[in-house]
Amino acid sequence: MRSALLPGSPRALAALHCAAALCALSLAAAGCRLPGETPFAPVDETPPRLVATLPLDGASEVPAEAEIDLFFSEAMDWGALGEDDLRLSSGGVQVPGTLDQRRVGFYRLTFRPAAPLALDATYTFTLSGAARDARFVPLGEDLTITFQTSSAAPGFALSASDPADGAVGVPVDLAQLTLSFSSAPAERLVNLQSVRLDGGARYSLSVAQGSNDLVLSLSAPLSPDTLYTLTLDPGLKSVDGAPLSGPQTLSFRTAP
Repeated sequence: MRSALLPGSPRALAALHCAAALCALSLAAAGCRLPGETPFAPVDETPPRLVATLPLDGASEVPAEAEIDLFFSEAMDWGALGEDDLRLSSGGVQVPGTLDQRRVGFYRLTFRPAAPLALDATYTFTLSGAARDARFVPLGEDLTITFQTSSAAPGFALSASDPADGAVGVPVDLAQLTLSFSSAPAERLVNLQSVRLDGGARYSLSVAQGSNDLVLSLSAPLSPDTLYTLTLDPGLKSVDGAPLSGPQTLSFRTAP
């Protein structure tokens, strides 16, 4: 027969201390876990890091249509941001704009000015140090980037392609498809969602260093007498932060 624990007995006190210790460990871990983490994950006290920006800090000749993108080392809690936590200003005057909910991601923030920026002007974008990651660890200090807009408005557009739009008789053993833009595309935003070649083609993407070209390398022969359509997502941007404008689709047909 199993004996009962008597209140105040050594066994009862030992059981109470054990339960209290387990409870304390559980409560300590509860506030610092994300879905999928173990119950006893170590407390994360490391602030998130800014790993890239569009446009680059200190950039010049930034198009007037530019948007500001910040990329971080870990998932962020953008829902906690207030209106005063995002500031774009020029000459001490704040420029109105919004957080682009269509483009925002856990690791990425996109600020869209309400109107094209002024030409040949200096702008400073500031993200409050109160911005925090998904574990509620704040940046701790404000982040700022400064850039200069161009004196003209060239924009960011597809200027040429090989094969050309509307081409026919394209060889089925085509090794690569090249897209040439008016300025260099932002490599961080080049992926199989932003550049899509329909028709069952298998390919990889790369930005040609030192040029404004984006290259699709085909890993298998194309199908004969087939219409292929290439679609560029409007979220594709230049390294200066200008969103894509102009033609966003092109097509070609392979030889029989």
